[in-house]
Amino acid sequence: DTDGGSSQQELAAKGLVWTAWAAYMFHIFFSDSPCGPAGGEMCGISLPVTMEAINLSINFWFITPLVFPSLAPVVHPALEG
Repeated sequence: DTDGGSSQQELAAKGLVWTAWAAYMFHIFFSDSPCGPAGGEMCGISLPVTMEAINLSINFWFITPLVFPSLAPVVHPALEG
């Protein structure tokens, strides 16, 4: 039965992808290793840095300022381009 084998392989591949994603997220947010993001865990960064990252994400490719200018956060222009 080839359909059962294919389904098993798809399930295993999906499990592998989700496991790799979970390991990556753990590394980004909770890793305190020197080769981690910015030399430390992201959960330890300050609130202003977190808010700046969120605002830059909202303004990604200037989509929000073009479509909904009233909802777009104001960030320093040098950080956006």
